[in-house]
Amino acid sequence: VMYGSDSGLEAPDNRILSQNSQDADGTMQGDAEVGDAFAFALAVGDFNADAHDDLAIGVPGDPVGAFDGAGAVQIVYGFAGPGTRGLRLTNNQAWTEANVETGGDVAAGEGFGFALAAGALTADGADDLAIGAPQEDVAGSFDAGAVTVLHGDPAFGLSPLFSELYDQSDLGDGESIGGLDLFGWSLAIGQFVSDISG
Repeated sequence: VMYGSDSGLEAPDNRILSQNSQDADGTMQGDAEVGDAFAFALAVGDFNADAHDDLAIGVPGDPVGAFDGAGAVQIVYGFAGPGTRGLRLTNNQAWTEANVETGGDVAAGEGFGFALAAGALTADGADDLAIGAPQEDVAGSFDAGAVTVLHGDPAFGLSPLFSELYDQSDLGDGESIGGLDLFGWSLAIGQFVSDISG
């Protein structure tokens, strides 16, 4: 991570993040392991509405319990205050399908965190995060894919409260789930209507 200034990017304050990172404010959750693919996908949003951007880091090869490659997403929050600025590990979060409460089941090789997109999906002032798991099996269909949405909150940041899980059957217009569809392989969030009302 390289921080910007009035004269551009500054090298002196840059930092390297990994699953083994520690700083005075905390320790990154998880451990660096072969095949984790830490930072395979990245997204930036203000998940706690404090006017400082936060960083979502996809780790699609991360094991969850005994399930290799189930995948995870690490969240590091931005901060600016006396003597410190930028990303710090205070209250960092690690999300997997085991703790997002969408009703999805953890399984090996799902690639949760393979794709990320951040943006405002509600009108509460906090950005939300979409997480792709394109190799998730759905309704018996191999690698059909799914997308989880975690909503930001001005008080807590990203929260599993009201999280949502989507697959192709949720799109309507006769869309059906199919093997190797890889739904959630890439993601984007935009304001497709002019009145975000929740």
